[in-house]
This record gives sequence, structure tokens and C-alpha cells, in this order.
Amino acid sequence: MIEFSPAIEELKAALAGASEPRRQFDLLTALAWHLGLRHPVEAVRQVEQALQLARDHEADDWPTQRCLAVLGLNQRLHCNNEQAISLFDRAEDEALRNEDWRCRTMILNERAQLALTENDFERALQLLDSSADLIRRAGEYPYGCRMIEATVYSRRGMFVRALEIHLEIAEWGRDIDNIEIEAICYHNIANIHLDILDYNNCRAWQKRALSLFRRKANRVCEVLSLAQLADIERRQRRCEQARILYLETLRLLRKYGLDSYEQAHLINLAAMHYQLKEYSEARRRLERSASLGLQSGEEEKLAQVFLLLGMVDMAENKPSDALRHLQQARAYGEGAQADHFLWQIHRELYNYHRRYGGADEELRHFKQYSELCQRVLGFKVQQQVATLLSMYAQRLQASEHQLLVRRQDELQRELQRKDEELAALARHQIQLRESLLQLRREVQDCFQDKRESERQLLESLLAEVGRQEEMSRGWQEFESQFEAVHQDFQERLSAAAPTLLPAERKVCALLRVNLSSKEVAAMLQISIATVNTHRQRIRKKMGLTAGENLVAELLRR
Repeated sequence: MIEFSPAIEELKAALAGASEPRRQFDLLTALAWHLGLRHPVEAVRQVEQALQLARDHEADDWPTQRCLAVLGLNQRLHCNNEQAISLFDRAEDEALRNEDWRCRTMILNERAQLALTENDFERALQLLDSSADLIRRAGEYPYGCRMIEATVYSRRGMFVRALEIHLEIAEWGRDIDNIEIEAICYHNIANIHLDILDYNNCRAWQKRALSLFRRKANRVCEVLSLAQLADIERRQRRCEQARILYLETLRLLRKYGLDSYEQAHLINLAAMHYQLKEYSEARRRLERSASLGLQSGEEEKLAQVFLLLGMVDMAENKPSDALRHLQQARAYGEGAQADHFLWQIHRELYNYHRRYGGADEELRHFKQYSELCQRVLGFKVQQQVATLLSMYAQRLQASEHQLLVRRQDELQRELQRKDEELAALARHQIQLRESLLQLRREVQDCFQDKRESERQLLESLLAEVGRQEEMSRGWQEFESQFEAVHQDFQERLSAAAPTLLPAERKVCALLRVNLSSKEVAAMLQISIATVNTHRQRIRKKMGLTAGENLVAELLRR
């Protein structure tokens, strides 16, 4: 994974313009630290210059702990862990004495990286916590710690957690308007998706990273992003697209003078040619890569080069060359302790002896291949399975959440429909009562001037109107249906305003189904003024302010 560091060119430019010795010393140590990950040999040269500068000026108080820390980093990169630990111990003692918290955080992070190489994830996380605590106490964001923490979780197979950390860092990068940090996080997110063979997401995130790197004019990261896009196309057997991207990457490497990255890119380009059975072109790329690797002394890349050369030799039926190249690959792989390549080398050696004879060697390499494959791929498969399970659990949770939201929407719509039915029932009863009242008034108007027989008929008609009127009052019917729809409304109302009177509770129920004050008055056979008085008292008892709406508050209950 890429980690952010100030541009090396900027540090070199500042160093060239520095005249004061202490300033030169600080720039040399900073430059050495940032060169350490990619150019360890040059980093040591910068350290030696810094230490010589300190000796020339007899400056015992200069922070030489940083020089020791860089040397420890160099030893860690060369797998000399005991020497690295010894240097880190000395550097940390000096850092404590000089109260150099920045150097202490660097050392804690490097110790975490050492723990990571030994798969001691808990120890790594403890060291990172200590480092982050120092940085936060200084009022800064623990960028480097969080990046390494994401690597730890990724190595443990906890890819979802690693993705969350990178997204958090990307958000911080946006907040401080640092495009490069944001882009690096997107690049690392793409790498995680590549680890779990999620090529579509890998491509999408890498394109976002590439766009930002180009905006920032970060040449190294632009090339790395473009190269990974080419690798994705190659893995998905889109060879023509891969070829275009590889050639564009190679052009940019040479344009920007990034010679240190050319070897790795040539290996990937050769792998594509091998996949297309373009063996002569693959050999040409590999021979160029081998010459670059011999100059830099990077054994891991040389192991890859000679492994591919051996595979090309076998494809072209050149057994003596194939065996020689595969044995060279094995020697470099063992020197670099690169188990993640050694299992492939033993697999090809097994295939070689199976094809060209040598049963004992065939069996020996098959056993070594099986052991390494189980150790390396077994862990990787566990990581992928853990990630897939985690992603499945997240998707299941999201699906359940969507079902719950959909169900809640359906319930809300059903509740709204029933409220509308209740309001319609109340309005129907109001209209019926008004019709009966009107009929009563009309009968009474005709009552005075009628004969006895007609009076008896009108009296019986009035009695029937009275019975119908009594039946139409309907509060009990409305109340029973309201309770069926809003079962705990009265309980929640009592909790909010325990001093409400029965008449006020009825007003609340009718307002809850969105009846107007006029309709409430007609339903309860009271005046509109009385309804307004009830509303004022209800607002007071519920503690509502002048800006709060009573009906809206009742609808929430």
C-alpha cells in the first residue's frame, strides 16, 4: 500500500538551498526517512552525510536518534530484524532523552511493521495505539498510524475494517484539502478490492485515484495507478486493453525518469506477453528487467524475473535453460524469504521434473510446493472467505433494513388509510346528525296547524327521528374503531399530559384524524368556541410553545 510522504524532489530542492548546518542536518534526515521505503541504499548515504555533518560541528545535541531510526528502517527492509530492533532501541532511548515525540512515533510505527512481518497482529495494534496517542496529544491527526492499522486489518482478512479506515483518512484529506492523501486512500481501497478479486470495484476506485493523482501531478502514484489498471485488464484476460495501458505506463516511466519502477512494470508486461504466448517479446522484457534487477540488487524482483524466464523456456521447450532459470529464481526467492513467490517456483520445478524426468526431484518439489501453498494460499483464502462472509453479512443486514423500511412504509400508508376512514366515518355521522336535526325542525314547524290524526303521525315521526338521532351520535363506534387503529395513543397522551380531562381526550382523538375545529364541534355537539378553549388547555397541559403545532404533535403520537 502507498503511504503519503512529502515529495522527495521538494526535500532535495530545499537541501540544495540550505546553508545553515543544522537545517541541512534536519533535511538530510527527513530525506533519508522518505527515501528509506523505496531507495534504501540512497537513504543510508543521506544518513551518513547527516552523521558526518553532526561530527564536523561536534553537535552532540542534534537529534541523531532520527538517523538511527532510518538505519533501523533500512535493516528492517533487508529483513535484518535483530539489527533493526537494536537500532530502534538506541534511537528510542535518545528520543526519550531529547523529548522527540515525532521520532518516537516513527519508531513505534516501525516496530508495528516488524510485528506485522511476524503476523503478531495484536502487538502491532498495541504499538500503533501508543503512536497514535502521542500524535493526538500533540494536536495532530495520526495519519501514518491509521495507514499501517489498515494494513494490519487487511492482513488479518478484516477487509471491511480496513476499507472503513481508508475512507476515514480520505475524508480527513478532503477536510484539509490534501488531494494526494485522498488519492492514496482510493488507491489502497482499490488494492483491497484486488485482494478479494473484486475487479469492478478495484477498477472504479483506481480510476478515481488516477484522476486525483493527475490533478496533483504526482508522477509516481499516477504511474502506479495506471499500472494497476493494466494488471486488472490482464487478470480479466482483456489483453488488448492491458497492452495499451502497459505501454502507456512504460512511456510515462521513461518520460518522468522513474527508473526504479521500470523493473516491476517490465515483469508485469512480460507476464502479459507470456499469457498471449508472445514468448520472444516476453523474453526481451524479462532480460531488460533482469539487468535492472542485478543493478539494484532487489532479490524478490529477480526471483520473479527468473521464474517467468523459466516458464518461457519451458513453453519453448528449452529444458536446460528452463532448469537454470528456475534454480536462479529459487536462490533469489530464498534469499529474499519470499514465500509468496517460492511456492510458485517449486510448482514450476515440480512441473519441470514431471515433464523432463526425475521422479525424486519431482516428489521433493511437490512436497515443498504443497507446504508453501498451504501456508501462503491457505491464509489468503481464509482472508478472502472472511471478507466474503463479512460482505455477505453486510448485504444481508442492508437487505433486512430495506425490508424493514418497506414494511414501515406499508404500515404508515395503512395507518394513513385507516385515519382517513375514521375521519370519513366522523364526517358521515356529523352529516347524518345535521340532516336529522333539519328534519326535526321541519316537522316541528308543521306541528301546530295539523288535525289530531296528523299530529299523532307527526309525533310518531318525531319519535323515530329521536331514535335515529340517538343512534347517530356514534361516539362509541368512532372510539372503538379509533382504539383498534391507534391502540396505545391514549397511553402516550397520558404520559405527555396526565391532567387531560375526558372531553379534552375526545378532542385530541378527533384532531388526530385531522378533523377541523368545526367538525370536532359538530361531532361532540359543542360550540366552536368550546373546541378552541379545549385546544388552548391541551396545548398548555402538553407544554407546547407558540411555534409548535398541536395537530402535528398529535400526529407524531
